[in-house]
Amino acid sequence: MKLAQPDMDQILLTKYKEYIESATELNSLFEEMDFNESGTINLEEFEACMEDFCFSMHFQIKGLDIHDCRMFFRMLTLTVGD
Repeated sequence: MKLAQPDMDQILLTKYKEYIESATELNSLFEEMDFNESGTINLEEFEACMEDFCFSMHFQIKGLDIHDCRMFFRMLTLTVGD
């Protein structure tokens, strides 16, 4: 007897839902980081948030263990733009 294999469509749907959930969580997190409500996050806002244990844990849970906030922020701004 063959064990039941998950349906590929079901696997893709599950992964897509996980992706949407992660994106929504990050979007909410970034909105909280934007203290001055400018629509962007500056280095000072990012550093202040990363000093908060709960904020830094969000990133660690997602697999981003950020040791150097300035370097990480610079990397993001070079990739995404200012």
